[in-house]
Amino acid sequence: MAYFVSNPTEPNYYFIDSVAYTEDHVPVKKLCWCDAPSKLKESTLCSYFELFGPVLEIKMFSNNSSMFQSGYVIYDNVKDAARALRTCNHKVNGIEFLVEASDSWDQPDAYGSSPEELQGPSLILGLNDYCLEHIMAKLELQDKVRFAKTCLRIRAIFKRESARLHTCVDLGQFRNMTVWDIRYYFQLFGAHIQVLYGI
Repeated sequence: MAYFVSNPTEPNYYFIDSVAYTEDHVPVKKLCWCDAPSKLKESTLCSYFELFGPVLEIKMFSNNSSMFQSGYVIYDNVKDAARALRTCNHKVNGIEFLVEASDSWDQPDAYGSSPEELQGPSLILGLNDYCLEHIMAKLELQDKVRFAKTCLRIRAIFKRESARLHTCVDLGQFRNMTVWDIRYYFQLFGAHIQVLYGI
């Protein structure tokens, strides 16, 4: 689920040419909400979101003890999702609720889309592991994490060469990283971390 920003002037997405992208530059197709009143039905919300374009999937999560429900909608087209995000006030039957882009790792194209997979292997993967280790050593932490996300081989090299180095972590090094980068870092090294320090 998304982390909602308390200040609506700081969204977790941006627009370029009628397409919304997450802070990690992933095209947005999946939107979510967390404050829709529980009296709204899924069919009502689906009809509302279809005003912006064809919906592939919609799901609501309600807690019997809560007056509010959360959920998500996935659009077929990124421009339709962007149109929905551009709408500042989402209102159904007079009830207003906040809609945000889902986290980068929850987006349908977060791990590459099929056209990217058809392009074939990257030239950098032709290098041996020793060369890739040297390249990795020259990168800043944020770049290392993003590079490790590209494929399993790079991830394995990053883990092998870095696990022993990441037992003591300065939280300040995450200052310029996105939530997805930080999450990925802790998925890789969380079990090895013994000391956290800094702000």
